[in-house]
Amino acid sequence: QGAFDETMLELLGTEVAASRAEGDHPLGTAYDSWCSPNLFPTASGHHNVALYSLCWWGESQRLAGEFGQRTSEVVHFVDPRVADVNHVVGFQELSQPALLYHFAGRGKNWEAILEAFGGTEDMLRDCFQVWDYVDSVASNKTCVMGNRGVQDCPPPLAVC
Repeated sequence: QGAFDETMLELLGTEVAASRAEGDHPLGTAYDSWCSPNLFPTASGHHNVALYSLCWWGESQRLAGEFGQRTSEVVHFVDPRVADVNHVVGFQELSQPALLYHFAGRGKNWEAILEAFGGTEDMLRDCFQVWDYVDSVASNKTCVMGNRGVQDCPPPLAVC
């Protein structure tokens, strides 16, 4: 996940650098991987997820604008208060409809996940079987674009 987050900052930083070449960019300088050291464990093996998150929030704000008002020619931001497109499956499990379910964390019950979505372990070995399965399910179910959105939390809080 950190690789994705860092890629977003790199893309936004590249956009800022390109716009600076054409004239001054109101949001400052390009991104120079300032947050990336916090992606790696410390010498004692601890991960600095909180430090990385705080850095990411600050850099994304600097590069693309305030939360809820970010702009970019390269990245389209979806306001999570409108649509939760990365619904982390937690204590409510699959009770809320979502566009995407994110089974976060290390301990995943793969059998339960497959059972919830009607898949089989054998099917996962063949992408064509997965695509056929998804197409068959999509033709029999109504598509849900997302849930009611994430509760409005002031950044950098992820959970209110």
